Amino acid sequence: MRKNTLHTATFYSLVSSYSIALLFSIAQTDAWAGEVRVYEDAAMIEAKELVCKNDLPGAHILLNKILLTSPNSIPALDLLTFSDVYLEDYAAVLKNCNKMLSIDPYNISALNRRSYYFLNTNKLPQALQDLNKLATILPDDSTIQTNRVKALRKLGKNKEADAILKTAEKAFWTTQAILSPTDTRRKFFVTDLTERIKTEPKNFLIPLARAHLLIKLGSEDKAINDLNKVLANDKSLELKALWLRGQAYKKRRQFDKAIVDLTKIVDSKPGTRLIYWSFEPLCPHNLKNTNWERVLYRLKDVYLERARLYLETHNFEKAAADCTAALNADSIFIPALETRAMAYDSLNQQTKKADDYKKMCQITNGRDDYLYELARTYQQLARHKEAVEILSQLIKQNSNDDNLIEARASSFSALKNYSDAIKDYDTLLKMDPRDSTFWKMRGIAFLGSKNHPNAVRDLTKAIELGAGAPALLKRAEAYQAMGRKDLAEKDLASARKRP
Repeated sequence: MRKNTLHTATFYSLVSSYSIALLFSIAQTDAWAGEVRVYEDAAMIEAKELVCKNDLPGAHILLNKILLTSPNSIPALDLLTFSDVYLEDYAAVLKNCNKMLSIDPYNISALNRRSYYFLNTNKLPQALQDLNKLATILPDDSTIQTNRVKALRKLGKNKEADAILKTAEKAFWTTQAILSPTDTRRKFFVTDLTERIKTEPKNFLIPLARAHLLIKLGSEDKAINDLNKVLANDKSLELKALWLRGQAYKKRRQFDKAIVDLTKIVDSKPGTRLIYWSFEPLCPHNLKNTNWERVLYRLKDVYLERARLYLETHNFEKAAADCTAALNADSIFIPALETRAMAYDSLNQQTKKADDYKKMCQITNGRDDYLYELARTYQQLARHKEAVEILSQLIKQNSNDDNLIEARASSFSALKNYSDAIKDYDTLLKMDPRDSTFWKMRGIAFLGSKNHPNAVRDLTKAIELGAGAPALLKRAEAYQAMGRKDLAEKDLASARKRP
């Protein structure tokens, strides 16, 4: 890990969208267009994928395109400064960090990158100002404290530097442990921290960090033992320890105990205080890309985590209520909307579920997976016209997606628009002529349009391919309409013998 260059800032790349609560106007629902406000936005996902493929120039082009229409987008500015660091365009890094901080004065990512820029260009008062801001949020981050020490020493403030150095030394190994990207490194630091506990028995950041690693390594019981010691001895680390112990209980599937710990955090009324912080790889499926993002957990994340646990314990009303509490803190908190939609689905409150997916589509400028879930929910509500509109839009972009085409065909049939349903089933059968469901459903559409010979033909093919009793019953209906009562009765008799 390099410590004396601007590249060190890449360890602090993306501030979690969970820590941003900017208010923008909601986009028009028929346009699915508006400010890029969240990291879950479709355009941001594409840009991050380019970064993770190491196509930084491509990401740079896309992000600048986003900023043409969303000039105040924190996510786009954030990822752009990340790519600018690696493209070594430091003037752009400074410019974009300044822009981010004019919108969000305590943006962790921008403060980190700008402080490193100032340190490396010997602008020490400016560097110290940024580092002091960071230290108020993350006092137990040794890297921030170490850089404060460097700035103070260069400014000749050695007494103040010495005082801060004690804080940096206390947290140094714990910060390094949390940054461990692989199980091999985690095991190394577990061994190292075990030795350090012997020499620093009153530094409870050490068992806290060891617990973090043990949870990652699947040793939850040992982690819980460490966290019990932290909770018994250091009140200042209570929120962090409760959060981690809740994670350990969750992994042990002891959901009720995890809920108790998260409830203790909620009941402490933490307000805007930080509950926990950690590092996660920017590209989870590409650990060769050694860039990390800092993840901050605040009260809204506690509500979200407890909501997920309530889902696990089938307490769906409480899950929805906790998501609502999280959304009261951040109205564009996408994970809370996703989780609440799941709770509403379990409660069979499909209208509320549709409302949440509609909000997700608005916030993310029409992300495909959210649009699809919205369309499917409209189908459950028999709002097939709206479902068809969304599915048609998605099919324009994904013309070979059989799930989309099948879903639209189903809505066309429900609307008694059999001609368009048949066209969609034609397409599906070209994709897979051996699918009995497609033959059966096209046969049913022909039956609805009173084209009985074609209905019989398709339903016969479906039966040959194993469609079973439902296809026999529909073919009996077609035969009956054609005046072939004998064949209809034969099919009905066969259907009764089949599952």
